[in-house]
Amino acid sequence: MKKQITLLFIAIILSFSACKRNEYQKYFNSGMEKLYKGQYKEAIDDFTKAIEEKPTDSAYYRRGVCEYNLYLLLLNKSNSSNANELLSCVGYSISAENDFDKTIELNSNFGRAFWFKAEIQRITTGENKEAIKNYTKALELIKKNDCEYEKYCYYGRAHSREKIKDYKGAESDFTNYIQKMSKDTNITALIEAYMSRGNIRSVILKNKAKCLEDYYSIIKLKPNYSDVYIKIADVYLIEKKFDSAKVYYSKALELNPVNYEAFCHFGNLLKVQLKTKKAIEYYDKAIELNPKYSDAYYFRGICKWYLDSINEKYDPCSDIKKAIDLGFDGSNYNLNAKDIYKKICEKPDLQILQKNEIKKYGNFRTICVVVKNNTTSLMSYVELNATWYDSKGTVVGTGMGNTTNLAAGAKRTIEVTGMDIYNAVKYELSDPEYHY
Repeated sequence: MKKQITLLFIAIILSFSACKRNEYQKYFNSGMEKLYKGQYKEAIDDFTKAIEEKPTDSAYYRRGVCEYNLYLLLLNKSNSSNANELLSCVGYSISAENDFDKTIELNSNFGRAFWFKAEIQRITTGENKEAIKNYTKALELIKKNDCEYEKYCYYGRAHSREKIKDYKGAESDFTNYIQKMSKDTNITALIEAYMSRGNIRSVILKNKAKCLEDYYSIIKLKPNYSDVYIKIADVYLIEKKFDSAKVYYSKALELNPVNYEAFCHFGNLLKVQLKTKKAIEYYDKAIELNPKYSDAYYFRGICKWYLDSINEKYDPCSDIKKAIDLGFDGSNYNLNAKDIYKKICEKPDLQILQKNEIKKYGNFRTICVVVKNNTTSLMSYVELNATWYDSKGTVVGTGMGNTTNLAAGAKRTIEVTGMDIYNAVKYELSDPEYHY
């Protein structure tokens, strides 16, 4: 009798376990069906029920995939001013990362979970160093039993390496990605990889020949891709092959007459050739096509500054400030836009425009200084002081010059004169003094 009761108890347990397995499988299969249909929210509910029945790595992973896909959908369409959408977007990314962590906890050899975790770190949090570790781990595991995601690991790691300025590493990863994609039908992805590698080779690694190989590879894949002709022209512009640059900028505009970047870069070519007014026309067109294109405002401002310096009335500062307000910092062109703005536009109330020393006679020295009153008020008195030095840096004399009633916006030449100046080889002007 006791043996029969024991057997009955075992049978009940086995029956209950089978029931639990059946419930888990029912919810898991339903979740998979909805996942493939793109019904991610409904799939999440099913995978959650499956996890309640049996917490497996597969169920956590599939739920994380659904959450990741919802995160990407919201990321691509969300309005930055919509707080609810932003909160949902962030919420899905956090939930997805937690599920991938749980997947890895249950199965440390689950390569795709490492890849998804790395993607979230790269795209959402910017934790590129951690992302690189997870891409690398994914590659170790994926190569063994799941080659489909291998190329995506190289792609993601390339971008993360680029972000931390490991440009050689990024170049290598893009190369691996391109090799894995060479027989793929996804031409858009392959073009993007060639473009990214070409940009690194051109701007960072200064390997013009290799970057041109990448850009010409894109033309073979997509001959009517306007943007790549701009890239090729930029290389020729840097190398001062102006005729070739003109050919490729023209081709870019022929293929896409509303390509505002092509107009701006063509303007840069004209600027270098000192065809300043013509360059401004091209910047005008770029701004007309895209009123928020900061590069065009900046370079138009620089052209106006050049013209203003040869006594033509232009306003360079409003353009340069507009560019900075739109986010232009100059880093892509190896310059500092804010420093240039300060130099050109933040002028002192009393500005020294020119200075020239002349020897009048004997031991007298005179410096002719052109000053300008940049304020809107009359300056009743202006004084300039100078110090002369010999070759050893010893002071050998001083001098002074002044003027009165310098009108707002007016320019005037002041003669700064010193007496008994012997053996002077250089001079310095102190900051001007003035009174209203």
